[in-house]
Amino acid sequence: MLLLFTISVSAQRSADNIFRKYKNDSGVMYMDLGGDFASFLEAEGEEINSSIDNVKLMIFSGGNNMKPADLKELKASLQNDKYELLIQAKDKGNSINLYVVEDGSGDFFEEIFGIVQSEEYNVFARLYGKIYYDDLSKLDMEMGNAGNWGEMFKQK
Repeated sequence: MLLLFTISVSAQRSADNIFRKYKNDSGVMYMDLGGDFASFLEAEGEEINSSIDNVKLMIFSGGNNMKPADLKELKASLQNDKYELLIQAKDKGNSINLYVVEDGSGDFFEEIFGIVQSEEYNVFARLYGKIYYDDLSKLDMEMGNAGNWGEMFKQK
């Protein structure tokens, strides 16, 4: 029984544990921000109904990235935490994966976990709030242009 409990606990390593592991490393910028961040989703002339109450960002730069085993563990943790892959886009060495947790009614997402990887930086972002699919569909996801995503995640 003790062995079963130990296996269960180790299998439930959450994305937050991965954030804690890397947040103080050299070449990593970590932010845990509260407030209303829905304005990041706004495109010119578009009304946004979503609210984002908390954002956790971890940005790797200068060729740094998460260890492959930890990245694999993170993706497994997202599956265990009932995240579903919503968007997967790749272009010229850049990729964006958005994982979501719905509210149960299908009207909005309670959580979004984004993984943005490029030659310049790797970003892991966790957004909490009430995020409507229609608002996400207004975003410019074109990799070459980078759109709102590139500006939001780019390290200054």
